[in-house]
This record gives sequence, structure tokens and C-alpha cells, in this order.
Amino acid sequence: MGKKLEQRRRELVRELVDLSYFLRGSVCEVYRVCGRPDCKCARGEKHGPLYQLTWHDGTSTKTAYIPKRRVQEARELVARYDRLKEVIAELAEVNVKIWRRDARVRRTRKADDLA
Repeated sequence: MGKKLEQRRRELVRELVDLSYFLRGSVCEVYRVCGRPDCKCARGEKHGPLYQLTWHDGTSTKTAYIPKRRVQEARELVARYDRLKEVIAELAEVNVKIWRRDARVRRTRKADDLA
């Protein structure tokens, strides 16, 4: 089991590196009203869809316009962030198992030294 844990840890660390380019937030599709009284949006036909990346920076919500040609890329980068969180959670679990295993080995060696 020890070698499998170490191998899985190496795989997860490699995946972390592969996921290092990501976006945190959500890709949102929005429709806008421009405010001109003679525009179609004044009659209910809003402009859009327009796309935004929306995220929270710890104090407030931020948005950034996404050009239509980059919407799919933005969605993929947001999905990478979701995967990154999963990889970190699994890596944390693997690290705890390795740490506990190593603690048991040290206790066993210490007991053998005392005998």
C-alpha cells in the first residue's frame, strides 16, 4: 500500500502542475439594456448574449467581459479550477495516509530500539 500511496501522490502533484493555468469564478451569460429610448431593448429585446467572468475577491464581486470567441476557453479554465480543488482534496487525503503510515513506522522502530 505504501508504494501505491507514493505513486498516487506523484500523479496528483503532476496533475497540479498541469492545472496551474485556470480561472476561478463563473462564466455568466447576460443580457443588457442600453438605455436609449429608440433602441430595441427599450421594447424588451435586450442586447446579448454577452459573457462575463464573475468571481469574488474576498471583499467584493468582480466581473470581466469575455469576448464570444473566448467563451469556451473561459469555461474550460473554470472547469480546471474545479478539478484543481478536487486534486488538492485528494492530495490532502493521500498526504494524511502517508503521514500516519510514517508515524506508525517510527513508533515501531522506536519500540524495537527499546527492546
